Amino acid sequence: RGPSSGGTTVTITGVGFPFDASGGSLGDGLSHGAACRFGERGAFNKATWTPATVLSSTSLTCRTPAWEVVSDYASLVAEVQISFSGFPIDGAIDLGGIYDSSTWDTGLVYFMYYDAPAVRTVSIEGTTMSSIMFTGETADENVAVVAVRGGPFLAGTGLTCRFAASSETAATFVSATKITCPVCDADSNGSCGDYHAPLSWLATLPTPTAVSVELSMNGVDFHTAGERLHIHGVPDRISLTHARTSAGDAAYEANADSGASTMTLDAITVDLVDVHGVAIEDDYGVGGTRGFTITTTLDVALSPVNSPAVTLSTSPAVVTTTNGRATFQLVFSAPLVVGDYLVHVVGEDCTGSSCVSLSAGASFSFSVVPGVPVGLVSVPDSSNSAQVPADLSVPLGGVVVYVVDAAGNRLNLFDEDAHSISVTSVDSSNVARGTGSQLGGTTTVTSSQGVAWFTDLVLTNPGPTGAREPSETSVVNDLTYAAPSRGVSGADDVYRLLFSATFGGSSVETIAVFTAVIGRARYLEIDNHTVATMVTSSTTSTIASSIALKLYDAGNNIITSQDAGMQVEVGPYPASNSPTERTLTPTSTVIETDTAGTATWTFAANSITLHNEPAGYYRIGFFVVGSAYIQPAIQLIQLTPGTIGHQWRYVLADGEDIRFADASTPLGDLKIYVGDVSGSALGDADRFDSATSAYKVWRTFSCSSATLTLVGTLTGDTQGAGEATLSGITLTSPTLGAHTISCVSTGNTWKDEQLNVIGTSTTALQALDINIEVTAGAPVGFAITSSPRLAYTPSLGVVTMSTFRDYSADLYVPLDDFTMKLYDSYSNEVTYALSSGATRVVQLSYASGVASDTSNKVSDYLTFNSTVSTRDAFIVVDPYVGTGNLTPALSAENRATLSGMALKRATVGSHTFTFSVPADPALAAVTSTITVTLGRAHHLAVRAPCDDYYTQGV
Repeated sequence: RGPSSGGTTVTITGVGFPFDASGGSLGDGLSHGAACRFGERGAFNKATWTPATVLSSTSLTCRTPAWEVVSDYASLVAEVQISFSGFPIDGAIDLGGIYDSSTWDTGLVYFMYYDAPAVRTVSIEGTTMSSIMFTGETADENVAVVAVRGGPFLAGTGLTCRFAASSETAATFVSATKITCPVCDADSNGSCGDYHAPLSWLATLPTPTAVSVELSMNGVDFHTAGERLHIHGVPDRISLTHARTSAGDAAYEANADSGASTMTLDAITVDLVDVHGVAIEDDYGVGGTRGFTITTTLDVALSPVNSPAVTLSTSPAVVTTTNGRATFQLVFSAPLVVGDYLVHVVGEDCTGSSCVSLSAGASFSFSVVPGVPVGLVSVPDSSNSAQVPADLSVPLGGVVVYVVDAAGNRLNLFDEDAHSISVTSVDSSNVARGTGSQLGGTTTVTSSQGVAWFTDLVLTNPGPTGAREPSETSVVNDLTYAAPSRGVSGADDVYRLLFSATFGGSSVETIAVFTAVIGRARYLEIDNHTVATMVTSSTTSTIASSIALKLYDAGNNIITSQDAGMQVEVGPYPASNSPTERTLTPTSTVIETDTAGTATWTFAANSITLHNEPAGYYRIGFFVVGSAYIQPAIQLIQLTPGTIGHQWRYVLADGEDIRFADASTPLGDLKIYVGDVSGSALGDADRFDSATSAYKVWRTFSCSSATLTLVGTLTGDTQGAGEATLSGITLTSPTLGAHTISCVSTGNTWKDEQLNVIGTSTTALQALDINIEVTAGAPVGFAITSSPRLAYTPSLGVVTMSTFRDYSADLYVPLDDFTMKLYDSYSNEVTYALSSGATRVVQLSYASGVASDTSNKVSDYLTFNSTVSTRDAFIVVDPYVGTGNLTPALSAENRATLSGMALKRATVGSHTFTFSVPADPALAAVTSTITVTLGRAHHLAVRAPCDDYYTQGV
C-alpha cells in the first residue's frame, strides 16, 4: 500500500524471474529488462506502465503511478502485473511498441492506495506537551511515547515513526486519528540508555531544540507532522509568571487578609526550564524521587524597611514542583509599608542527601500602595515636648492624627472620606482617667484627606474643693486637694491620650503619650492640718504645736527640691486683714527659711504668738515671701474664752448702732456682758480673780449718756451669769449726730453655790462706751427747696429776631428749675442711702385749672399770617435752652432737679404741678401752682366778621 500520489517503491516476489547476475546488456532501446503495470477491474492503461528492476530470480521492484492515472473509481485497490519484455528508454513514447507486444504475468497481486494522512499535532502521551528530555525519557524515567494526531490513519504492518529524519521506531495504531510511537527502543531497564545520556540519534547532532516527526503507514513513505518534537535538557533554572486576580490592579493595597493579620499576594507559578528556557515536566531528582523545592527570600536591601520587620512565607508552607511546575502564594507576616519590593525565587533538587540549587533563579517585584483605613497614628508636632509640667493649664501643642492602613501607611489623599476622631485621657488600661490632670480643648475633630489636627489640647488641674472658713461659733474645715496628677511619688506620671474613630463599624485607636513632670510651685499646705486651740485669757496666745509646711505644684504634686533660701512668713489671712475678716495678727515677724532646698518649712512649737480676739474661730496664713503666685497655706485657730472678767462688752438686739431721729426713738434690748482681756464672753464662767475662781461673781453696772436723754432701766446685775439685758430703753427727741452711752461697774460680789456672799469688791471692769449714730428718720415725702417763679405772662416781648415769632405767638413760656429733697416726718433731710431696688425717678404731672384745656385741642391764632396749631404737650423741654430733664432720678443724697422746662401754648389761668416717685409710693407727693396772666399788648389783630367764625377770639 502507498499514498494515492504514487511514487511508492513496491517489491514483488515470485520465482523464475529472468535475472542476469552479471548485469548483461539489454535489448536495443530498453532501459529496464522488466516493467510493471497497475489496473483496476481488468482494465489497464498504458499510463500506469512503470519500469521495474529485477533484483533476483525471486524479486523485483517498481514504483507506483498516481492513482488518478490508474482508475476513475474510488476503490483505491489496483491489480499489479509484471512483464519481462523490457521497458523502453522512451517509455512514454514507446516507439518500438513494446507495451503492446509485452507479455504480462499476473499473480493476483494487488496494491492498495490510500490518501496521505494529515499529521497535525505531536505531544507526549498523557500530556499536552510536545517536549521530551534529550534522554528520550519521561520524568519517571520511562521511554517517552509520542502521540501523533491527525488522520486518517490505517492499521496494519509498516506503521513507523521517524525522528530527526534518522531514527525509526515501530508505531502503534490507536485509532484512525491517533498513532503512538516510542522515541527509542527500550533496553532491558525500560529506558533509552544511561541516566542523563542523550538519545543515540541525537548524539551525532548539534544539540537541537526541536526535531521533525514523520509517520509512515507502509514503512516506506513518510509524512511529516505539522509540529516538531521539542527536545529539552535537564532542569537548569526556573521561570516565573504572576498575574493579578483583578487585572485592573497594578499594585497591591496594604490590607490584611480577611480575619488575619497577614498579607497574601496573588498566585505565582514557577516552571522548571532547561538552559534554553524550555519548560519541562521532568522534575526527577538525583535522589530517585520527583519534585524540586522552591524557596523565596525577600530582598531586604532593595525593599522598604518595615518596622517591626515582616517575615515572608508561602502558601503552601513547603513548595514542591509537580510535573515541573509549582503554584503558590507569597504570605507576609503583616501588611507592608508603601514602596517597591523585590523577592528572589530559587529552585533546588533536594531529593538527594543535600540540596543542589539550579543554576539560576528568578526575581519577582511588586509595588504596595496605601490600603483601606483601619487605624490611626498620632504624631505630636514639633512644638510639643514629651514632658509637660503640672501647671494650672498646660497647652499640649498640636497633635496630628493620621488615618492609616493595616501597615501603618498614612492614607493622606488616598482617603476620600471624612472621619470623626475623638480624644480621651485614659489610664494604662485605656479606661477614661479618673484622677490627675483633666484634658480640655477641642476633643473631637473631623479628618480631611486622612489628617485631623488637634491644635488646642490642654491639661488642666482643678483647684481644691471645700474651704477653711471660720465664723464666730463654727468652722468649715473641708479644704480638699485632688490626688497628685503624677500619682504618689510620680508613679502615675504618664498621660495617655487615646484618639479613636470608627471605620467600617470597627473602633480603632491610637495613643499619644506625654509625661507629666513637676511643675511650677503653686501652693503651700500644712502637713496633717488640725484646728489649733488657744485660750483668750491674755492679750496674746501662742500656738503650742509645731506646724510643718510643704510646697506643691498646681497638679498637687509635692515638690521636694527647690532653690535654697525660700522663706515662708506667718501673717493674717487674707493678707488684706479687713476688719470683716476673721483673722489674727502675729505679735512679731515670724519667718522660716528653707536652707537645704528641700521645700520644707517647720515652725517650732510656741514660735508663733498672735494677738487675741474674742472667742471664736479664726485663721492665719503662711506666705512665701516675695511670691504673689504661690498660694498661702491656711491654719484654722479656735479661741476659747478665759475665766477672769476684764471688760464690759455689749450686743444691741436691733443690730447696727444707728437710730433714726424721732420724738421717742427705741434703742432696743441692750445686752451687757463680761468679757475677758480679749473680749471673749465669759458667761457663767466669769470669775473675779484666780484666788476666788471657785465662786461665781455678781457684777452690777449702770449706763448713762451726756448727750442723749435715756428713758428706761439703765442699771443691771449679772447675777453670776456674766451678762444682763437692759430692755425698753428709748432715746427722747435725739439730735442728729454721734452720741455715746457709757456703762461702768458699780460693784462686785462673789457667792458660793448656796448664794452666800463670800466677798465683795469695788474694783471696776474696763468701762464700756457704746457709740450711737442718730440720723434722719424714714423718708415720708418731698419738699421743694428752690424758689421757682410761679407767676408768668405768655408774651415776653421780642428779644431777638430769631425768637420773635415763637414768643409773640406765645408758643413757649420758660419755667424756672424745681429742686426737691427727701425729708422725714420731723423735717430732717434724708441723705443716707435708701434700700436698693428700682431706680427712684421723679415724675411730673400737670393739671390745668382752665376748663376744657386739653392737650389735643386746636388753638386758632391770628398774626400777620394765619396760624392754626394743635397742642401736643403742656410741659416740654425748652428748645431754646437745648438741654433739660423732666424725669430726673434721685441722687445718692436723695435730691432731684427738674430743669429746662417750658409751657407750650400756655393758657391764661392757674396750673398745678405734682411731683411724685412711682417706684416708692410711700413717699408723699408735693404740688406747686403757677399762674399765667395776660401779657402786655404786642400787636394789632382784626377780628373776624362773625363772632362765631373762630372758635376762640383773639
